[in-house]
Amino acid sequence: NQVLCKLANKNNITLLYDVQAIKRLDQSALETRLGRIQQNIGLCQKYKVKIAFSAVVSKPEEMLNPYDLLAFGTVLGLSPGEAKRAVSFIL
Repeated sequence: NQVLCKLANKNNITLLYDVQAIKRLDQSALETRLGRIQQNIGLCQKYKVKIAFSAVVSKPEEMLNPYDLLAFGTVLGLSPGEAKRAVSFIL
């Protein structure tokens, strides 16, 4: 919510999404989760909270192409520049 976004911005906290965890969801849970992510991204944009995307994997073959992460970010409502920052963000 907006209160948490204001606190995250004030304390320089980044919202991190693990794309691999999202990929493992079943269809009904995926739809709900993506809708909530879109809402959170809108709030983060409004309150200038940093967003990052990662793919936490246990095997090299599970790694995702950075361009897939960029596309994921733009589909969820980030501008291309915001998506690039979200993928290239180093914690």
